Amino acid sequence: MAFDETRYKAEFNKDNYDDIIIRVPKGKKAEIKALASSHGKSVNALIIECIEQQTGLTIINK
Repeated sequence: MAFDETRYKAEFNKDNYDDIIIRVPKGKKAEIKALASSHGKSVNALIIECIEQQTGLTIINK
C-alpha cells in the first residue's frame, strides 16, 4: 500500500491536537483573516497569540 500523506496528517493531528471551534458573525471571518494576513500570520496563529497575551497561558512552545 502506498503512503497516504493526507491520512497520516489527519492521524497525527488527531493524536496531538485538540480542536476548538469558534463562531463569528457573517463577514467577521474575512476581517479576521485579513488582519492575520496583515501581520504575516494564519488565523490560527493570530488567535493563539491573542489567547497567550490575554491569559498568560503558553499554548505553543516556541
